[in-house]
Amino acid sequence: MTTRHRAPSHRHQRGFSLIEVMIAITLMALVSLLAWRGLTQISTARDWLDRAADDNDVLVRTLGQIELDLNQVDVGYRLPSATDAGAPRLPPGITLNAGQGDSPLLEVVRASARRDGTWQRVVWRIRDGDLWRMIGRPGTAYPLEAPTEGTLMMRDVKQLDVRLWVPAQGWIGRSARGAGAATGIEVTIDRGQGATSERYTRVVVLR
Repeated sequence: MTTRHRAPSHRHQRGFSLIEVMIAITLMALVSLLAWRGLTQISTARDWLDRAADDNDVLVRTLGQIELDLNQVDVGYRLPSATDAGAPRLPPGITLNAGQGDSPLLEVVRASARRDGTWQRVVWRIRDGDLWRMIGRPGTAYPLEAPTEGTLMMRDVKQLDVRLWVPAQGWIGRSARGAGAATGIEVTIDRGQGATSERYTRVVVLR
């Protein structure tokens, strides 16, 4: 019996040409470039969102603190005021005096954060282009100590403005004359750099 052995076949293995290799490398480079740009845009957007969130936190905290100070005012104590006679009457414990430039200096006497029956003087003012909240040492007897320590609340503040709500007259400026007792106060913060400006407002009902 005769057995036949088939000789192994050697197929020709064709490799990649130089042009194919160059095309593949080019495509890989384009894909890498697109991926890198996408990651860069995502990183940039995330940084912008983080800054916007931090800025929004500062704004909410500042306006909320102003409202809290006005709501905690001691209506039984009247601060010395430089307000002209005939201007809208504010509740005892709140006064508007001349500040930096055209911005008023808002001062209140409020219950201290200790919640132990003490009171303290708080002043909102602009100093060197920033909004500061100055606080005095809490006490139980008047006159209370003037504010000496401060907290930087917001940067790049151009102006702190105040309007008052007087029944039957509406919103009037803080220097208006012939007005009655104010029952509401509108605090506006003008913020920005250069020609860019943003205005933020908080309205508080006065007791």
